[in-house]
Amino acid sequence: MIGVGVLGLGRIGGAHAHRLATQVPGARLSAVCDPDRGATAPFEGTGTTAFDDPVALVTAAEVDAVVIASPGFLHVEQLLACIEAGKPVLCEKPLAADPEDGLTVVEAEVAAGRRWVQLGFMRRFDPAFRDLVAAVDAGEVGTPLMLHCVHRNPSVRPSYVSENALDDSLSHEIDVVRWMLGEEIVSSQVVMPRRSPEAAEGLDDPKFVFLRTESGVLVTVEMYVHCRYGYEVRCEVVGSDGTVTTADGAGLVRRHAGRASTAVPASWGERFDASYRLELSAWVAAAARGEVGGPSVWDGYAAATVARRTVEAYRTGLEQTCAVGAAPALYATGGAR
Repeated sequence: MIGVGVLGLGRIGGAHAHRLATQVPGARLSAVCDPDRGATAPFEGTGTTAFDDPVALVTAAEVDAVVIASPGFLHVEQLLACIEAGKPVLCEKPLAADPEDGLTVVEAEVAAGRRWVQLGFMRRFDPAFRDLVAAVDAGEVGTPLMLHCVHRNPSVRPSYVSENALDDSLSHEIDVVRWMLGEEIVSSQVVMPRRSPEAAEGLDDPKFVFLRTESGVLVTVEMYVHCRYGYEVRCEVVGSDGTVTTADGAGLVRRHAGRASTAVPASWGERFDASYRLELSAWVAAAARGEVGGPSVWDGYAAATVARRTVEAYRTGLEQTCAVGAAPALYATGGAR
C-alpha cells in the first residue's frame, strides 16, 4: 500500500482525497493538509493524519507520495519540497502561477537526474481521448490537418474574468494537442464572436482560440464558459483520409417518438470522474514500482507558456508566437511524445 498525502482540500483536492480513501487500488490516504480546519475535520478518526504545515506532511514517515491540489502560487515551493524529500508527486495544473517559475522545478528534476512529478492533465487518461489518440496513431485519418475543440461550461463564479478561460481552462486543450500530435504549438490568436447576453458584465464570452503547430496543423478551440445547458468537451481531428471525433462521454443516445436525446454532464467533475480515478490509479501503480510517468513538468511548463501567450493575444488582438524551447534530455522531445 502506498501512503498518500493530499495538500489542499478544495473542490478537486477533496474529491481526490475521497477517491484515494475509497476507490484507488493500492492507495491509503495517510495524510491531508489544508489551512481550513473544517476541510480536514471529516478525516479525523479515520487513520488519516491532518497537518497544518505542507512541508511537515511531505516529510512525514507515513507519506510515500503526495497529491498537490493547493492554489497554483503555492505549487513551486511544495514541488521542490517533494523532490528534495524524494517523494513522487501528482500535481494539479498549473505547474506554477508564473510559467517562468515552473522552470525552477524543471531544473530541480534535472539536477536530481530523474522525474518525480506528474502533472494532472487527466484527459490523457480519459477513455474517449485515449481512443481518439489511438485512432490518429493508427493512421485512421491519414495526415492530421485540423483539430476542432469545444470546451463549454454551464456557468462560472462571479469573480471569473475573461483571462481565466485562457490562462487556466485552455491548458487542457493545449496539452491534448501536444500529446496527440507530438509537436509544439508555435502561435496563438484569439477571435471574439458576438458576446453572449448571459455573460456577466466585463466578461467576454465566448471566445475562439486559433493555435498553429510546428507542422502547420490548425487548431480551433471554442471556449464558452457560460453556455447554461451543461458541461461539454469535444475534439474532432480532420485528416487527409477522414475524421474522428470523441464521444461526448454522456452515455446512451436515445431515439424515441421521432426524437434523439442524450444526457449532458452538469459539471467537469461529473464528466471526468472516471478519468480522475484512472489517473490516480495509474500514478499510484507507478509509484509502487518506484516510477513516475504521465504528463511531465516540461508538459506543464509548455502548456502554461502557450496559455500565457494566448492571454497576450487576447489583450492585444494580435497573433502571438509561442516559443517553448527545447526540452531537457530528461523529458521526451518533440512535443509531448
